[in-house]
Amino acid sequence: MVWLDPGLTTGVAWVNLVTWEFGSDEYDLAGTEGKLRSLAEKYPGVKTAVGYEMYLAVGGPRAGTAKYSQDVIAMTVRMTKELGFQFLKPAPSSMRLVATPVLLRRMGWYSTGNGHANDAARHALAFLMRSRPMPDMVRLKLFPGYVPSVTLAP
Repeated sequence: MVWLDPGLTTGVAWVNLVTWEFGSDEYDLAGTEGKLRSLAEKYPGVKTAVGYEMYLAVGGPRAGTAKYSQDVIAMTVRMTKELGFQFLKPAPSSMRLVATPVLLRRMGWYSTGNGHANDAARHALAFLMRSRPMPDMVRLKLFPGYVPSVTLAP
């Protein structure tokens, strides 16, 4: 699974949901495209899902950011189709607030000084936290000692 925080500097976070190998970094447009290609090469035949923070252009002093974000989103859509990745529904920026930096640290996913990479990681973690059932690895790291009170009948 890959999540992107698009912009001039794009945060990219990826996690293998089988091995729980995690990585995150920040890239320009070409670097982001290269990272998507390298993940496809690293995990051939693995179903990969890609999500990104939706960007709403509202104008104002940061209006230049819209062009960069839209360029990254367009490239991501093109690359996702080209590489045969699955699309995840774009998430509003507020969705990452569910996964605080404290929770990123519990997962071992926090990267000092990489705000955009951390934002992408927060989106990835928020997505996993909203998944039902929540993956055991996430539940055990975020809520150690918690045992669900309800079990599913066999």
